[in-house]
Amino acid sequence: MTTASTGTDKKHPFPIRRKPELVKDTKRIHLLRRASQVGFTTLIAYHVVGNLINSDNGAIANPEAYCPFGGLETAYNFISTGGKYVAHTHLSNVVLLVAVLGLTLVSKSAFCGWICPLGAIQDWLHNFRRLFFKKDLKLPFTMPRWLDKALHSVKYLVLAWLLWETAQAGYMVFRDYDPWSALLNLGKEAALGGTIILFTTLVLSLFVERPWCTYACPLGATIGLVGKASLLKIRRDESTCLSGCTICNNACPSKLEVKKMKSISSSECVNCMSCVAGCPTGALAVRLPMLPTFKKEENEPVMAGEAAKKEL
Repeated sequence: MTTASTGTDKKHPFPIRRKPELVKDTKRIHLLRRASQVGFTTLIAYHVVGNLINSDNGAIANPEAYCPFGGLETAYNFISTGGKYVAHTHLSNVVLLVAVLGLTLVSKSAFCGWICPLGAIQDWLHNFRRLFFKKDLKLPFTMPRWLDKALHSVKYLVLAWLLWETAQAGYMVFRDYDPWSALLNLGKEAALGGTIILFTTLVLSLFVERPWCTYACPLGATIGLVGKASLLKIRRDESTCLSGCTICNNACPSKLEVKKMKSISSSECVNCMSCVAGCPTGALAVRLPMLPTFKKEENEPVMAGEAAKKEL
């Protein structure tokens, strides 16, 4: 730890972490997150393969029993009929939905960033693409910012459509287009539409960070909406935030402008904690509102970004 000076040779009142410390913390967070993703993905893979091999004797539960979104799809039918479920769903889906929403109220979108296997697979393909290609892959066109922003809303339209249609039809209308369902039913009854969308998602993951999660995932849309009510969020303490420093922006896989936010309430944030681990002053942390970690001395000058970079 060290303190950094401004152009006037005055010391900043709080410690600045050097680059080796930031790299170490970032690697630690990434390792924990990958371990969590690998664990949950392995659990689902075990049930997918086991169900494919032993589907006749029912020794292993159908992997669709571990889908929390099935609980949301069957919710209307469950309430309106006094406890009946739509096809391919049952009590476990409802229980998991409640658990995920409870987690979301506590830790916002941690499910998306640390647990969801489909999100993890997209992460791995995007981050490990250099193992297969010497150069970074880029789309042959640049999407206009306004179009990209508009497409972020598609997942909310998908959510509204499938909930309405499922309630009216009494069955899972989205199952035929759901890449998660296609992944869980590989080698069995995977729908053609869902398989095509799954394959498209995996290919796009080589070019774009989490394409399904960003633009079309209805469960992600649900978590994003519920997460707005979460008290525990990544918050930025302006008093300890270095002016000119954009390490947090560069660390964010969702390309959020963390530097401009007081709290990271965007539904695009998956709580990967990369910005927190990379912050040189600890200005970013998961905390309750109105709970600053450091009180600046009065009249203390704000550090310039260039001075900070020299110290890191």
